[in-house]
Parts: sequence; C-alpha cells; structure tokens
Amino acid sequence: METLRFDVRMAEAAAEQQHSARRLFLESYSPSDDIEGHLLAFIEESVVEAEMKRTRTCMTRDQHTHNCVFCSPANSN
Repeated sequence: METLRFDVRMAEAAAEQQHSARRLFLESYSPSDDIEGHLLAFIEESVVEAEMKRTRTCMTRDQHTHNCVFCSPANSN
C-alpha cells in the first residue's frame, strides 16, 4: 500500500509539473508572437499523459484498497 501511495504522490507531482510548464509557456509568449502549433500540441499532450497517469495510479490504489483484505475500509475495524 505504501508503494501505491508513493506512486500516487509521484503521479500528482508529475501532473502538477506539466501543468506548471504549460502555464509558464502560455504566459511567456505574447499573443502577437507566432506560436509554433506543434510545440503547443506537444505540451498539451504531455499534460494529458500526466493526467492519465495520475488517474490510472489513483484507480489502481483505490482498486487495491477495495480488494485487499488488509487495506479494505470494511476491515479496518
């Protein structure tokens, strides 16, 4: 369970890092600049991948918690 919790924290940190990189990129160029579409698409794809990894990791943790006899909330009494 600790490994899953660590994986979730790492996935959340990676997603936040990608969001920050996107935000910095968008704030650093002025609307009059000719933004390269493929660069913006790459950044957007990185953000989506990080979000998907975070979602998959959280789902894995939640599934483990639900199925594990030691981690299940019903068995925590």
